[in-house]
Parts: sequence; structure tokens; C-alpha cells
Amino acid sequence: MGLCASGLTLRAAHAAPPVKAHLTCMSGDPVKSGKPATLTDELWCSIDIDSLGAYKVGDLVGALMVVPGPKSTLAQAPEGTSGALADTQDGVEYRLNDPYLVDKHFKKCEPFTINAALTDPSQAADAMVVWSATFKVNAACKKPKKLAASLECSYTAQDGSVIRWPGNGAKVKPRLEGTLGCTVEVRKPEPGVTYEVSLGIGGKGTPTRGALSRDEAGAGFFLATFEADVYESCSRFTVEGTVNGGGVALWAGKLSIEQDCPD
Repeated sequence: MGLCASGLTLRAAHAAPPVKAHLTCMSGDPVKSGKPATLTDELWCSIDIDSLGAYKVGDLVGALMVVPGPKSTLAQAPEGTSGALADTQDGVEYRLNDPYLVDKHFKKCEPFTINAALTDPSQAADAMVVWSATFKVNAACKKPKKLAASLECSYTAQDGSVIRWPGNGAKVKPRLEGTLGCTVEVRKPEPGVTYEVSLGIGGKGTPTRGALSRDEAGAGFFLATFEADVYESCSRFTVEGTVNGGGVALWAGKLSIEQDCPD
């Protein structure tokens, strides 16, 4: 308060009440910012409005953006989303129309943050944000155990005989001119763990990658086939296989295959 030259008392202008909000996220169970989180394949988030201050529901726009961590293995950074607020039975909120998805927006076992904001589009760019928050998703997974696995390859010769590695292939050293089939077998994969397998010819072509399949007994396997244009007839090459789980390398194996091609 103060006095003007005429002696009249001047009253300080009252600032508009601030916008108050908080971010809510669910992935099966509620996710709390900064706390250890076990995520499913989906993550739902919403900006819940505690107080609009001097604004009305239609005055503000909500925005959410996933920011991967510095060591993220996502193929590309997700795009942000934005939209109008809605007055729902749970109160005023900005809610995702579709959930964040594992391997598209986040990795189950990698921490990331979600940036949230409420903006007033009628204001200048440097004054649009009326509320913002950073939500830390501390996602982490228990490291899977090392695996007991094996790598085997087989080839059916023109006379119908089957040649195997390990096995008679090291002695026979056949000329390969058709399909070579190779399999990674995992004897006791852990339940609930998603294993990623890579199987290929060392230094040649692109490895075949995919998820580990499981038979009726619970054992895991992954099959890949290679043709002569990849492994090259009458050459020596190495079949290489790896198994990862939870972002951790759990097993790696190699098979050296020789061909005997007399002139």
C-alpha cells in the first residue's frame, strides 16, 4: 500500500489465483513419480485439475510428452500430445485418448520422464504456460538369470542324409548348396520374461531377430534358415546366436562350419 500526491490511499492489485494441477499415471497399478515402477504394456496418464484459478475449462490446453532417458533403446523419441480439457465425472482433466505403449513410447525396464503442461493459447508464446510439471517414471526390472542354451544347425544333403553341427558335420564338411537350418534352444526360460533372439552368419547378411517361442514343456526355441547366397558355398563361416532379456545379454554362442569342395 502507499499514498499518492493527493493523499488518497492506493490499493495493490490482487494477482489472479494460480492454476493448480497434478499428473496421474496408471500401468496396471498407480505409478508414483520418482518411485520404483513395474510397468505393463500400457501406460495411461492424465493432467487432473485441482483449481482453474481465473480460467474456464475451454480456456486452457493440456500437453503431455514422454522424454526417454539418456540410455534409452527406443528406436525413436515419441511425439507429444495435446488437446482441450474435459469436464468429466472425475473432474476437469486432460486425458490421453490412447495409452502410451511399450516399445513405442517407453521401455518396461528403462526410466523416463513425462513433461506435462497447461497453456493459455491467447497469450504470447513466452507467457502461454500457466502450469507445468515433470513426472519421473522410475521403471526398472529384475535382471533375468543367465541362460543354459545351445546352438545347433542341420542340413539335408541331396541323398537325403542329415548332417548336424555339433555332430557329423565337423567330419563330413559337406558342400552346402541349399537351406541350412539353425536353432537356439533354451532349456529353462524364466516365466514372464520376454527374450529377444538374434541368429545369423557372422559378417554376412542381416541376422534374423525375434522373440523366443516356447514348447508345451516350457522349453524355449528360435529357428532361422539360411540360403547359399548368404553363407556362400565352399566357404568357411560362423553361425552366431545371442539371447537378450530385460535389456541384458544373457547368452551368446557360435558354431564354425567348414565345407570341403574338391576341384
